[in-house]
Amino acid sequence: MVQEKMLDEAIADFREIKLADYAMPYHYVIAMLTLMRAAGWRDMDYETLVVESGVGLSFGYKRNHCVAMYSLQEGAHDRIAGATGFQLEWQVFADLEEAWAWVKETIDRGQPVAAEYSEFHIVAGYRQGEKPEDRQWYVLANEPTSAWNGDWLTWKQVNELSKACPWSNFGGRYAGKIAKWEPAETVQHVMEWIVEWSDRHPGRSKELYAGSLFGFEAIEAYASDIGDTAKTLEEDFVFGNNACHAITPQWTTRRYIAAYLEDRSALFDDPARSHILEAAARYRDADASWTLFDELLGQRYVHKHGGDQKVGWADPECRKKASAGIYAALEHEKAAVVALRAALSAIANP
Repeated sequence: MVQEKMLDEAIADFREIKLADYAMPYHYVIAMLTLMRAAGWRDMDYETLVVESGVGLSFGYKRNHCVAMYSLQEGAHDRIAGATGFQLEWQVFADLEEAWAWVKETIDRGQPVAAEYSEFHIVAGYRQGEKPEDRQWYVLANEPTSAWNGDWLTWKQVNELSKACPWSNFGGRYAGKIAKWEPAETVQHVMEWIVEWSDRHPGRSKELYAGSLFGFEAIEAYASDIGDTAKTLEEDFVFGNNACHAITPQWTTRRYIAAYLEDRSALFDDPARSHILEAAARYRDADASWTLFDELLGQRYVHKHGGDQKVGWADPECRKKASAGIYAALEHEKAAVVALRAALSAIANP
């Protein structure tokens, strides 16, 4: 007899999270948000979690490589715990037998599991037959190219996938509620992270991110590379979608930062509040400048004109205009950090 359990509400929650703009923090944040909602954090939304987790607050770049995009996922579990009270338990398994038992126990208690295979995914169901080879996991993935997005993986598939990338040897689940920061304290931390990571990013000293640039340095390097028409699509921009994979977190997070600061500014008195609103306005301007870049070289180009994104990248005039848009965004982001420094100083010295 086959034993089966599906977490229908968690699956529905996962499917409900839709965004107009694809962004590389998407996978991680949606996995965490799915776990949070299943554990009772129903009032948390994607845009807020992008900010309060910290994964949408900086910028990383390594030409022709995707590694920089993952740098701020490190430590995000602790930042989420502080900001929301949601504590994550992260487990490394000795083998797939141990992983199976842990995942089954978690799903039996009504909680989904976050697992990592290149990107974060959700395990939201299982089937168990009379023999180990009859086992299956129901896996949800947000990677558009994934052939197993919202499908049952056989135990043979799980074993084969684990040979290439042992995603099923790692699991995250809800581990209980802890004391969280006060709302104003959370906002202060967010502002501190933005300011610090603009030039002293935590990924800079780690071997994993060797060759990657972060913060303002990364934005300037990206703008410079795009504007350098001596660099060719074939030789210098060959890594997949060059408006996505090589930059992280995606520039679309700027609008989330702006909205967050606008809303949370009410927690503070002037002059801190005025400085926070100035930073929010600067992020609105930065978003508009990044949007110009996207219309010339990114997903908006494809949606507007159809066809291959590479057409824009092969056009020197598109490259120059897009580069100018990024340089403009950089100036707005620098001004935002100046305003946030002033806000933090005003809070520290009322």
